[in-house]
Amino acid sequence: MTDQSTTPHQTPSSNTDAVQPTAPSTSFVADFIVLLERHPVVSKALTFIFSALSGAALALSASFQFIEQQVQDQAEAKLAPYEKLFSAQSLITSEEYDLAAQELHELIAETSIEKFPKNTQNTIYDNLLFAIVNADHYADYEPDIYKIKTKFHGSAPSTGWRSQQLGWYFMRLGKYGKAIEYFNNSKSAFDSEGHYLASVDPLRGLLTIAIVQGKMNDAKDASEKIIATNNMIYRNNDDLIADVKQMPSNKYFLSIRSRERETFETNLENYINLMQDQDKRLKKTNK
Repeated sequence: MTDQSTTPHQTPSSNTDAVQPTAPSTSFVADFIVLLERHPVVSKALTFIFSALSGAALALSASFQFIEQQVQDQAEAKLAPYEKLFSAQSLITSEEYDLAAQELHELIAETSIEKFPKNTQNTIYDNLLFAIVNADHYADYEPDIYKIKTKFHGSAPSTGWRSQQLGWYFMRLGKYGKAIEYFNNSKSAFDSEGHYLASVDPLRGLLTIAIVQGKMNDAKDASEKIIATNNMIYRNNDDLIADVKQMPSNKYFLSIRSRERETFETNLENYINLMQDQDKRLKKTNK
């Protein structure tokens, strides 16, 4: 019997068709649509399920967005006071003292300041004090000064620097008795810490007040202490006189000049004459 099958080395005859894969007559989606059309109950059930899943997804997304916003708001609330402090410090560096004082005034008015570490609170109050003392509108911040004083008498220790700043503030304000008290406290604090050069600044405050009040003996005493403490800068009376002569042109003494008027100019001239006469007598003695 003859085998009619094609052997491996033979090529198919011209009327032999190659076998092709059979494509599905309909797609899955089409079959699914037919199923839904034939069974409306299934369609409704699936619609309900899809709606529920979609709603749950939207609710979950909204929850995540709400939580994210809450976290962001809390983070911003915690960072805001620090940003205000850094902004104020930058303003102080730029000598924008009035703007810095306003920023810090707002900061200490917020209850959140009590949540700061104690050292940070002290830094805020120190910056506020320095800004107010050097501000053009320093008198507007007198209530804040008393807040600062309360702080320093409480949890923050009084220091030579803080007492000195308060001395300059009350001097500018015209409250010379308080200013003298703080300058003396400042000098005592600096001396007790061995910071003798730093004590020259409160001494200059005492000298200024003595000149303003026409108390020449006090002015002479303060002058001698300044020269004795910092003889590298103030070698003699002439150096100190040159320094004092700059006083009227300094903006921090404008309020004193306007308040004391002619008396200030007269007292300043009397002081300069006193110191110059002392220099002349010393030169004669040394000859």
